[in-house]
Amino acid sequence: ISATHKGVDATIKTPTDEFAIHSDLLGEHVVANLLPAIACAMDLQVPKSRIRISVRELEHIPNKLSLHKNRIGATIISDGSNSNLEGFREAIKVAATFPNADKYIASKGIIELGGEKEESYKKIITELLKTDIVLLTTDPLFAQLSKEQVILFDNELYLKDHLNQYLHADNLLLIEGRFSPEFMKLLH
Repeated sequence: ISATHKGVDATIKTPTDEFAIHSDLLGEHVVANLLPAIACAMDLQVPKSRIRISVRELEHIPNKLSLHKNRIGATIISDGSNSNLEGFREAIKVAATFPNADKYIASKGIIELGGEKEESYKKIITELLKTDIVLLTTDPLFAQLSKEQVILFDNELYLKDHLNQYLHADNLLLIEGRFSPEFMKLLH
């Protein structure tokens, strides 16, 4: 499996041979999601050429690592459908593959973690510190866990104002988790 900012390539191995696939969908995890459908298609004797075409034609699901360009030309990855530990960590890996000059993640944190929040955030920070990405957040725990690569904002409005001021055409913004419709206008 090879994942880049242009999608994912993988070699599918069967008991009798192997074949390559490409998808414009982002992240290594895409292959694990596709494997059951590919196996089913193969059991139904769908030609490998048709499987390759079908995988290549898959479109991004809105707000699930979907790719956008906004009005100023910045690259936006929207992962705003929801947020969880593994999804957040995978989104960081995806964002790290992009060649953009400056990379940002906007996140209000993961509300549903309860007592697992601090340990989960430590894992997210560990993944973040492997990159040159800056986390812009309204969750004070992220800032408590790392003074590096984390900028804390009092609320979503201040975070949005910061992005409106500093986001440029050669930047990448990953929106991780749910934000207000007003904030999501950054996509446009």
